[in-house]
Amino acid sequence: MNSPLRLAIVGCGRAATELHLPAIRAVPDIAVVALLDADEERTRAASRQAAKARLMSDLGELLSDPSVDAVAVCTPPAQHAAHAIAVLDAGKHLFVEKPLALSVGDCDQIVAHASRSTRRKILGFNLRQHRLLRAARELLAAGGIGRVEIARSTFTTDIRLTRQLPRWRDKRTTGGGVLFELATHHFDLWRWLFRDEVAEVSALTRSADLEDTAASVSGRLASGALLTVQLSEQTTPMQQIEVFGDRGRLRISLYDFDGLEVVPLTTLPGSVRGRVDAILRTVRSLPAGLRGLTSGGDYMATYEQQWRACADTILRGQPAAATLEDGRAAARIAVAASESATSGQAVQL
Repeated sequence: MNSPLRLAIVGCGRAATELHLPAIRAVPDIAVVALLDADEERTRAASRQAAKARLMSDLGELLSDPSVDAVAVCTPPAQHAAHAIAVLDAGKHLFVEKPLALSVGDCDQIVAHASRSTRRKILGFNLRQHRLLRAARELLAAGGIGRVEIARSTFTTDIRLTRQLPRWRDKRTTGGGVLFELATHHFDLWRWLFRDEVAEVSALTRSADLEDTAASVSGRLASGALLTVQLSEQTTPMQQIEVFGDRGRLRISLYDFDGLEVVPLTTLPGSVRGRVDAILRTVRSLPAGLRGLTSGGDYMATYEQQWRACADTILRGQPAAATLEDGRAAARIAVAASESATSGQAVQL
């Protein structure tokens, strides 16, 4: 295929307008040629970032257009299965924002249709492109902190305190709440960082007028390592992961340019050596950190890198950074966490 990749975006909500479209503008290999949303006002708003894109109102017409090479499905999660299957059956390359779907059965249907398509299929797990997480994954694989014993992470946002969210975000059955909207990212990281599968999961959630505004999820890997993630949509924004091995500790703070810290087993908390190492880490990271801050920092850079990787996959045949099977695995963990939160029992995977 000749560059650029001609991309249509289906679903012009926050993810498309605030995350994907700004990132795609920095990727010369991709041209957004069509936009579609059930709300025409959202489509027009998105077009301000893709001036040459055609504004479309019918999915069938979009999918039959030979000038569209690939389609990004950025609609609410409950619609992912129907839209992804339609894209695959139309013979277009497919990008699907996470979560892949809200049930394992829907995920299986998408994967089955994908198996009959020769087109490329990519799942939108942007955190796999995070500079510090990629370094941490290689360090863990090299045994940098020894055998992993436990890991804990936090993913919190202030989005319910600062925004009026669409109604589908209110209920678990439509993909709302932290288990599908936030935790899916970290469920994928459990598999990707540790190169292992999740064997068991249990969850507690906090709900009032809205479902799953906060949660605590525990898991066990096939290796036996124990994992936890704390989640909330209405408190101070934070994303951190801390991994404890039998030879040291690893901390990744996703919003900090100097957020990768490796602490040997012999360094005690609060020690002079630990404080000096932290200062030196910040100084060494400062030049790259300052450059990255001008474009939104490492976290926002994940979206640009994700779309560069998508172009490489579709145009040049590179392996997808995250596959539909990866999406199914993360969705399966989210479904199990939902079942655990309802039943009060751990769920075996």
